[in-house]
Amino acid sequence: MNDRVADNKGALAKAIHSGKWMLYGTATQKILSVATFFILARILTPEHYGIIAVVLMITSTTNLMTSHGLEMAIAQRGVDVEKYLDSIWTLNILRALALAILIFILSKPLSIFFHIPTAVNILRVGGLLLIAIHLINVRQIHFVINLDFKKLFWRDFAGQIAYTISALSWALFVQASAWALLVGHMARQIVSDVVTYIEYPCWPRLSFKFRPLLNFIGYSKWISGQVVLDYITNFIDPIFVGRMLGPSNLGLYSKANELASTATATLLSIMRKISFYAYNTVQSDLQKIQKGFIKSLDVIGLIMFPFSFLIFIEGEAIVSMLLGQRWLLLVVPLKILAIANFLDSISGIFNPVFNILGKPKINAYATLLRLISSLALLYFAAKWWGMTGVAVAILIMAFLVLLYNIWESMALLKLGWRKVMPSILQPVVSLVPLFVLFLFLQESIHKIENAYLTVVWLILLLAIYAISFLLLSRFFKQGPRNTIIDILAEFKHKGDLIS
Repeated sequence: MNDRVADNKGALAKAIHSGKWMLYGTATQKILSVATFFILARILTPEHYGIIAVVLMITSTTNLMTSHGLEMAIAQRGVDVEKYLDSIWTLNILRALALAILIFILSKPLSIFFHIPTAVNILRVGGLLLIAIHLINVRQIHFVINLDFKKLFWRDFAGQIAYTISALSWALFVQASAWALLVGHMARQIVSDVVTYIEYPCWPRLSFKFRPLLNFIGYSKWISGQVVLDYITNFIDPIFVGRMLGPSNLGLYSKANELASTATATLLSIMRKISFYAYNTVQSDLQKIQKGFIKSLDVIGLIMFPFSFLIFIEGEAIVSMLLGQRWLLLVVPLKILAIANFLDSISGIFNPVFNILGKPKINAYATLLRLISSLALLYFAAKWWGMTGVAVAILIMAFLVLLYNIWESMALLKLGWRKVMPSILQPVVSLVPLFVLFLFLQESIHKIENAYLTVVWLILLLAIYAISFLLLSRFFKQGPRNTIIDILAEFKHKGDLIS
């Protein structure tokens, strides 16, 4: 029994410390990605971003709709993965070739559907992205199994650097067009592929032994099915925008959504991967799961409250300063989507809890709720109110899903409001001095119209929030402050964050 407890603690500590590299990787990628966008936004137009959004939407959709989920299925079943990997790699290459050919054939009707008739060639070449994606070393799955996120960090970092250099070079020295973005995406994937072979120098071989893989189809179909359902739910709004509002509006909307979800995507990407592994070690202990959930809520509240609030009150200043006047049309959708992403960030921490408590169907029902409500709302929202209407529809869906998650969790987690309130109340109260300062000085600051002053102003607002948080934390026995202390201590010393 003691050995098992020790194993649990060791596994959990390993997950936490591996999370450092996930944090470094995700944060670094986001910073480089956003910085690259801020530069390219001064060179390229929203229409260029709309075209590349269509290319990525088509390649991602075809890839995920035909995904088999065998890699994760084999890894999770605890079998020897090595003897299956060459067959999976071969299957992926054949699938990618077939999809690339299909996209090439359908490129013209697809360009007409999305109102980009001049972008037929870029759609055709875009299909090659699928081949590049699946040329990656299939044995990188060992990095995930062994929680070796350091190798994944270097893979992703090298890829992002390649994207930045390639896209900027093409836009500056060859042509300022959507081709610059496609070249960047292609360079990122090729460099990422090369890094995986350097990190794990074992070349896959063509193997047509597909019959043994059939044993895992029954399990993998649920994994791939959930991935497909999540993808459709998350990308149905860009499809409506691209089809009904055109490439320029799609470029604006996609970037508004990307900026609004910058903090959300970073946090949830890390927390979901770490928390599921952590919860898995204590799945029979409801009290530890409760504590883990509260700590997740602490982190979300501490970071997402000020991030979303700052975008909501100063979105126009941020967009005008960083992107320029031609991107101002994304300001209103950006503010609305910032609130929606905040709600989604809270919903996101329920996902691993429901899975580990043996209720994955709740996550499936939540996804179906979002999908059904989106089909009902998005068409009329886009038709009557354009991008702003689509953003409002996304906000309504996020609110409905959060209410559903809270309702379902009440019986499972058995957490009273008294345990949850410090996680919410402390960040909210800490925002009050920031808001007061904003009301008194915002108009005077923006009258000067100086970019450097705007940067100082935004930093000052965040500093006021941080100071308020630190001062108020003295009056809260529980809440985000204690969780941050625990996390920082865990980064320095091995231990059990949830115990």
